[in-house]
Parts: sequence; structure tokens; C-alpha cells
Amino acid sequence: MSVYHDGEKKIQRLAGVSQQAEQLSGMVQDSLTLPAVHFLLAQRFAALTTIGKDGSLWVSGLVGEPGFIYPVAAEQIVIDAHTLPKSDILWSNLAEAGSAQSKSAGMVAINFGLRRRLRVNGKLRADDEFLVFDIEQTYGNCPKYIQRREPEESTALPGTEQLHASSGNELNEQDSQLIAGADTFFIGSFAQDGGADASHRGGLSGFVQVLDKNHIRFPDYSGNNMFNTLGNLAINPNIGLLFVDFESGDTLQVSGRAENIEPFSWKSGEKLGHVDVTVREVRRTGGGPLGHWEFQEYSPFNPIQ
Repeated sequence: MSVYHDGEKKIQRLAGVSQQAEQLSGMVQDSLTLPAVHFLLAQRFAALTTIGKDGSLWVSGLVGEPGFIYPVAAEQIVIDAHTLPKSDILWSNLAEAGSAQSKSAGMVAINFGLRRRLRVNGKLRADDEFLVFDIEQTYGNCPKYIQRREPEESTALPGTEQLHASSGNELNEQDSQLIAGADTFFIGSFAQDGGADASHRGGLSGFVQVLDKNHIRFPDYSGNNMFNTLGNLAINPNIGLLFVDFESGDTLQVSGRAENIEPFSWKSGEKLGHVDVTVREVRRTGGGPLGHWEFQEYSPFNPIQ
């Protein structure tokens, strides 16, 4: 039986990579391998997708010292989330009573310095300041489009009293500047047959366009040919985005709806695709919850704008 659901297969056909995607299906595992365990234990940054009671999608950024993501078994991870502000919507999403869908979650753990990342999908629950992740799917991703960064060791994470949050239903000028200057963001999607997913997107600064206060466009570059994210969006257009100001550690979470989904296509001469996003709600957290990260170099895979 294929590991791909109908949405993923549809986008793979549009991009002309169905055969390549099927050849990659064996990399999807239902538990952690030993190399994956060692990788997670060494990481300091992860992004998690959770789902609101209304079906909205949100991506939250988490940081910690190596070991804050701790595999307790091949099928389970415990995450120390004490640095995640209590105002972050992840906590209320997990606390909401309702269907099993509200507990579905996706995570991407990423090492910016080594340009390595691992995705984990499954079920998530909160236990005090710890998150317990029951794994259903896990697999590594290619190093494409990851800008090299290293955490600034001299800067401690702020206490919760230093953080400040705001929200709205459209982008303000500061939001637009952060997005327009971003070289990295994280994306959350969900499909009933595949569960929630968290992924990474990168490019040269300016690769994401702000069309107006409620509309964003980002490109779809050549990736691993699996099209997990766009496949989810083809079935369920709800989308979550996380933008990080890596200098200040401030975050911008965007929840909205994906439209005009056009994948990268090998059939049309490596034609770049794109996704349009209609913004429904934004949440801003200032005070540096993700700490300071020093930029070192762009990915050599980034297309020239």
C-alpha cells in the first residue's frame, strides 16, 4: 500500500514525478532509527504544527539545549517545552476537547549549521511543560534551501515576563517587513488521511512576497518530489506559517488558507510553482522567545530571484 494519500498523488502527477516519489516511499518509517534518535538528541530548534478546534493551523517554534527533544522509545518523543510562552496557541490547541484531529501534530527538527532536518508526524499531548509525541511517520529531508545559522551562546533566553504578544486579522507594516526580508519560514498543513505536518521553506531574502495586508505568495522550489505539504493543501487548504526574526528571536505566526496551488514542475522545463495564502489571523510574540541566531551563509541551492 502506498504511503501517499490522494492529494499527494495528485500533486506528484501535476509535477510529473509520480515514479520518483514512489521510489522514495521507503524512506518513510513508523518509528525512529538509531541515527534519527542521535540526531534529535543533538538539536536545539524545532517547529511544531497543531490544529485549532476550528480547523485552523498554527506553527510554533521551540528552542532548548541539546536533549530538550528526548526520544524515550522508537515510537515516542518527549519535548521539554518550558521555553515556549504560555501565550502560544499550541497550548490552547492541545487543551481543547474534541476530535482526535485536534491532537494531530507535525514536527520538523532542524540543524541550521549542518543543514539537516527530520520530520515527525503523529499525535501530541501536553503534560505540564512537557510535550509527549507518539510517532506515526518519520523521515529525513534533503539539505536544500537551509541557510547556515548558529545560536549565539552568549545570549540567554528571556524569561516569560519579558515577552509580549499581540494578534490581529491582517498584517501590519512590521509583519510585512519581516516576511518580505525572510530567507526562511516554516509551514504547517493537514490532511485527514495523512495527519498534520510541519515543513521548512528557504530561499534568498525576499523570496516570499507580501501582496497586501491579507495576501502572501511563496514559491515552490524543486524538493524531494514527495510533495507532502502541497498534497495536504490540495485536500485541505488550511495552512499555518511561522516567520522568525533570527536576530531578535521574535516570531510571527500566520494562519490562513492556501489558494492557487501550483507545484514546481519538471514537465514544463523546471518551471517554478507558487502558493498564494489568504491571511485570516496573525499572532506576534516579541521579546526574543527563540533567542538570537547568527547568519553564516545562504544555501547554495537557493534559486536566483
